[in-house]
Amino acid sequence: MLNRQRMEVEYKTLFDTRGMGTTIWSPLAVGLLTGRYNDGDIPEGRILEFMKNALGQRKFSHFFTEEGKVETKRCLGGLATIAKDFGVTQAQLALCWAIANEDTSIALLGFSKISQVEENIKVIELLEKWDVEKEKIVTEHLKTDCEHEMNWRTWAPEQSRRLH
Repeated sequence: MLNRQRMEVEYKTLFDTRGMGTTIWSPLAVGLLTGRYNDGDIPEGRILEFMKNALGQRKFSHFFTEEGKVETKRCLGGLATIAKDFGVTQAQLALCWAIANEDTSIALLGFSKISQVEENIKVIELLEKWDVEKEKIVTEHLKTDCEHEMNWRTWAPEQSRRLH
């Protein structure tokens, strides 16, 4: 959700020509997409350092800077609103968005409580109702769309594989 370049552009040829899929590790971005940190305040210490290291310093460090917190609040708060409109939790919305991608073969979930597993399994109900309209609402809010490579046969940029 937060960084789509590698998945949607760099690996596109593998998905198209080889029929391969991918495993999503931490589709909730180490808890960032659960709703717990929508205020932009991630506690200093082990949690923040773990998130930075797990998410990759270069790709996600802007979410943790003072300037980046404005965008973090906008992004996460908006996802919470969209999730509420859809009648699901923010975590369920993020999981559904990840697994709704036709190139996702599996999503690995982490949890510390059984209740989190029970909540995450309910994503199947949203996935059954997932459609292009829901996809567009989330995608337009995220503002993380990638610049797709040029298709030199049609002289037009490649289309996103997410919206079709």
